[in-house]
Amino acid sequence: MVEHGVSADGTPFIVMERAEGMTLRKLILEQGPLSLARIRDLAAQLLAGLTAIHAAGIIHADIKSNNVIVDTVGGIDHLTIIDFGLARTRSSRHAADDGRAVGTPEYMAPELFRGEPPTACADVYAAGVVAYELLVGITPFAGDTPVEVLQRQLDEEVELPADARALISPELEAVMRRALDKDPSRRFPDVRSFAVAFEKAISRLILDGAR
Repeated sequence: MVEHGVSADGTPFIVMERAEGMTLRKLILEQGPLSLARIRDLAAQLLAGLTAIHAAGIIHADIKSNNVIVDTVGGIDHLTIIDFGLARTRSSRHAADDGRAVGTPEYMAPELFRGEPPTACADVYAAGVVAYELLVGITPFAGDTPVEVLQRQLDEEVELPADARALISPELEAVMRRALDKDPSRRFPDVRSFAVAFEKAISRLILDGAR
């Protein structure tokens, strides 16, 4: 649950519940490769949470697997999005508005590196990186240095490793490519559209008997 408002002196604030569990990144490292059914459930919760955040008029601006907590109880995963330190309301000013890129490089949309302010579309991109990470185990544009990550984010199109491509359908690959398109205008128009397309594609894989 996330609550936001404005204090008596006019300062915006956000309040979150305390979340138990491990980060999604740790879960991927320790328990991966994950089954498609589990990936579908985790992605659905992530995208539903992000949809609710956007509906509340908030841009998260730092979606990444280390900012997602998973509490597994009785074999059922419960996911919570955390760390709203870079979040902004749609109407507020933000540090990035002055041309400075803020965020975690491996998850940042290319336009953020050019100094554009965080948007819901940039959150879609970051969620796409996390979805890729769930499927493959690593982020699509990792690098040894922030500069290398920057160059890959700006210049390289997303590619699935050969072993992953053998397990992922062309339909699901197309969904990932759209979510991670360098051009914001070609991405999914909102998180909900991404969620519907991802769920549809991965459910077909599961019905076909993939991992």
